[in-house]
Amino acid sequence: MARKKLGYTKSPVPSAKRARLGSGTAILFVIVSLVIAVGLFFLLRGVFSRSDLDGLVHNVHWERSLVIEQLSLVQDADWFDDIPEDASLLGCELEYRYTSDEPAENSVEVCGTPYTVDTGDGLGDVVQDCVYEVYEEYCEYEVEDWVTYDTIQLQGDSLSIQSPVSQLIDNQREGKQVERYKIMFDTDEGSKTFNMDDYALFSQCRIGSRWVLTLDGFGKIKEIEPYR
Repeated sequence: MARKKLGYTKSPVPSAKRARLGSGTAILFVIVSLVIAVGLFFLLRGVFSRSDLDGLVHNVHWERSLVIEQLSLVQDADWFDDIPEDASLLGCELEYRYTSDEPAENSVEVCGTPYTVDTGDGLGDVVQDCVYEVYEEYCEYEVEDWVTYDTIQLQGDSLSIQSPVSQLIDNQREGKQVERYKIMFDTDEGSKTFNMDDYALFSQCRIGSRWVLTLDGFGKIKEIEPYR
């Protein structure tokens, strides 16, 4: 950061009012810190505490989806030096990108409010901190890329699961595949739901089967295992 010396003035003498203001700020800081500490304590207690609860499976649900992607011409924007090599430029403009302590190409000097620096001799230097806002070319462009064309989704409320089947044409491919499973339990604390993506575990959750549910401090199911 560049510092400009603008002149000198008498060094300010701390006042009693400023001392009282500092004391009040310190008290407020202590109060805020205590509130944050108490909140953090109860949050961690809820996250790390564990308890077990018996559960009986009364319903299940599954969802599977498959994204179909297609190679298409898309428009995007980025800094000139980050644009893909095979892209076609549509136009560029200078925009602010970063701040530098030293002058640079396409930079603008920005200075803060002047202030006094104590020199120890009863006088003070009046200085001003300055930085340089650097502008670079931000461009719009066109490029071929894989985009979502369609999503095939299947779902059901049993342990009989199907997988989406795609019929691809030219310039298409299979993209992300997602599977989600949901198990609903009856417990002494009411109905509880467990969401997961483990098919092997889900396939064991027959309606009426008994499980041990591990709960966190907020009553949310973290793990399940067959009752033994």
